[in-house]
Amino acid sequence: MAPYGFGAAVSSDGHRFFYVNPLQRREDHFELDDPGRRHEWFTCSCCPPNIMRLIASLDHYIASTADDTLYLHQLTGSRVSGAGLEVEVVTGYPWSGRVEVTVLDAASGERGLAVRVPGWSAVSGFRLNDDPERPVAPVGGYLLLRREWRPGDRVTVLLDMTPRLRRADRRVDAVRGCVAVERGPLVYCFEQADQPAGTHVDDLLLTADGSVAEVPVTLDGVGETVQVRVPARRVRPGDGAVADVPATGVPYFQWDNRDGGAMRVWMPADGADGAFG
Repeated sequence: MAPYGFGAAVSSDGHRFFYVNPLQRREDHFELDDPGRRHEWFTCSCCPPNIMRLIASLDHYIASTADDTLYLHQLTGSRVSGAGLEVEVVTGYPWSGRVEVTVLDAASGERGLAVRVPGWSAVSGFRLNDDPERPVAPVGGYLLLRREWRPGDRVTVLLDMTPRLRRADRRVDAVRGCVAVERGPLVYCFEQADQPAGTHVDDLLLTADGSVAEVPVTLDGVGETVQVRVPARRVRPGDGAVADVPATGVPYFQWDNRDGGAMRVWMPADGADGAFG
């Protein structure tokens, strides 16, 4: 299992896992090697040891140093030491784009502190201690600050978590004319469990008016999450009846923790391709 598939593969309770991570599931179609639901064990289970290796080496992915600069790569709660600095990172990421880095200890002299600014954050800002907020000007993808640091200094990075509609490359035949929803670092999917009564997820076409609502909720079987609600049209096969309805999505890593119904990441788009990013 590749590291990027870890979140989606494991169930919310941590007891079951996928061997594959499909981007779509139909209720009436499962491959022989894909039972459609997470299992507690598979005959060939190479994935659990790989997960353990990933977790055991996680600290190597979080931060690194170069000369007198400490680089923070992964924006997660942590305490990191290096390049003459010791810092604590506190954040609600990936739900919130606020990341606070507090200096706990610092050697004398000027040193660099670099915080990664993800490429999806179109408009970002930062605050140093109680100074007014300033826009981020990333250098090589990082907010790089150089100064003589003192214990108690605090850098607050504010990332733009505005949801985005991403159009599929038209050369990918399976998802031509489709869009996916992203929010911050997360890709979303649309499960049958969240759609309006009488609406099947496969009958939805997302519309291109650009208004995506964010809804913090707690769902049974899933836990805390942020749903997205996207304007859509329901087009029923057969009679062709059309109705405007909201399409509700959850982060892809939280899917298949409820009813086992249909799911889609790439959703058909209603309107011109140019309306989507």
